[in-house]
Amino acid sequence: MLEQSVTIDMDQWVEMYTGLSQDSRSVMAGDLFIAVGCEAALTHALDAVEAGARGVVAEPEVASQLRRKRPQVPVHIVRSARDIVPELAIRFYPQQPSISAAVTGTNGKSSVVSFLQQLWSYGEYPAASIGTLGVTTSPGLMLPPTNAPHLNALAQARD
Repeated sequence: MLEQSVTIDMDQWVEMYTGLSQDSRSVMAGDLFIAVGCEAALTHALDAVEAGARGVVAEPEVASQLRRKRPQVPVHIVRSARDIVPELAIRFYPQQPSISAAVTGTNGKSSVVSFLQQLWSYGEYPAASIGTLGVTTSPGLMLPPTNAPHLNALAQARD
């Protein structure tokens, strides 16, 4: 998945960066920004760097433009930024719950997810729900501040 021009092992990125972000509006200082391919990927990457991102993962075209504009910023080239997100997420946030549930369908998904999260919480199981209504956690389940709350919610809700 990675281009040969990348010389740093992804496991080392965990040591180099403090977190991950795909949203340039919520980058925290020290983050590794993932510039997912779109027409505005370069703009988002530049905004992320201005906001404090320490490095950027980008596809070749965006990477070369970013290196010209911000040569001091480490840029890690990948074939598909979108495809590398899960691989990076598991490295940065390795603690995941032993049980997870997904709700699909046309109507009522948010209601069902909310009901399950509350049911498990009242049953004294740490639980978090992640969806269009945001991240909801069990009482007392503290999440560290991050720009990837869904990943931290899963890590904190594990058994």
